Amino acid sequence: MMKRLTTLACAAAFIALFGASGDAYAQCTSVIPGLPDVGSVPCSEAFTPNTPSNPSDGPNAPGSPNEAKHENDSCDGDFMNQIYARSYLEANREIMISALLVRKPDSVLEYTCFDGQVKRTAETAGLIFSETNLWLGSGGGSYSSVSTPDGSDIDINVYTADTYLDVSLNRLVMQGMSSFVNSNFDHEFLGGSAGISSDVKASVGAASLACSNMRDVYELAKCKNINPATFFMTFEDIVAADPRDSLPSGQLQCGGINPITSAAIAVANNDGGTYALKDNIVTYSDMFIPSSSGTCAEPVPTGVMVKQEKFSYGTTGTVTLVSTRQYAEYVCPTPGCYYEPSGSSVGTCKDAP
Repeated sequence: MMKRLTTLACAAAFIALFGASGDAYAQCTSVIPGLPDVGSVPCSEAFTPNTPSNPSDGPNAPGSPNEAKHENDSCDGDFMNQIYARSYLEANREIMISALLVRKPDSVLEYTCFDGQVKRTAETAGLIFSETNLWLGSGGGSYSSVSTPDGSDIDINVYTADTYLDVSLNRLVMQGMSSFVNSNFDHEFLGGSAGISSDVKASVGAASLACSNMRDVYELAKCKNINPATFFMTFEDIVAADPRDSLPSGQLQCGGINPITSAAIAVANNDGGTYALKDNIVTYSDMFIPSSSGTCAEPVPTGVMVKQEKFSYGTTGTVTLVSTRQYAEYVCPTPGCYYEPSGSSVGTCKDAP
């Protein structure tokens, strides 16, 4: 029975883990409540009110209210729903806490301070190419003359001013990069938990050449500790506040789709015995009450036969069989009592002296 329930619980956990989210409670009249359509939350209705005293006419009997809730006579649909509720809660809590541990990756462009690298390129590469003044005319103007074979001169513009490459890089690289980074990584490093973030500039002139982002993030990641209040949450804690909503606003806050509810917790715990019928437990505790005033419970047979033989030993080392008896073994369940056999009949339990 335990193996069967374990298998069913694993199946329920799998469905809860990979199923799509559902907004309505599953119908308790499905073939196996607790395993309804994939992604549905546990059924929150009370168990089927069928509690006959005759075990042969149980809730799964033909014509009973519970008939449609099982596949075979050994299946309790209400109990299956309770198992599903527990696995549903456990799986969803694992997913939600994992969302806090496995954060959205940071931007590599931010780590490498790419805007600063573009700024460095604008300041150094321009002197080699478009911003060079090596070919200025002798008069210091922005044109230089080149002679042709027929003896005429052609004026060529070889100097485009000191900010020509800056403007080109701003239009071609910086504006697009800034829009991409600020739209998709507008949060602090380490998925919003580092406390620092690079400031991506939209133009070459504003960017900084200093870059320590990767080193700073490494130091923060190495020294960061887990907050027990965040990562060790009870179901009741999560009902009060979805932990995913503590993520930065730019990191897919889930807002309003918390799958863990007070109703699901009540089903999983079977609060008040409302959702799954509780079997009566017979403890036979009267058989284990310590003996007092010579009161011992009746002996209980074990099914073992005991054979006793009594021998005498002579002074010369001879061994002689004196008597033999055989009886069925019994045990006394009452503490402080022992079993005294009585020939071939059942003996009695007596108080230990």
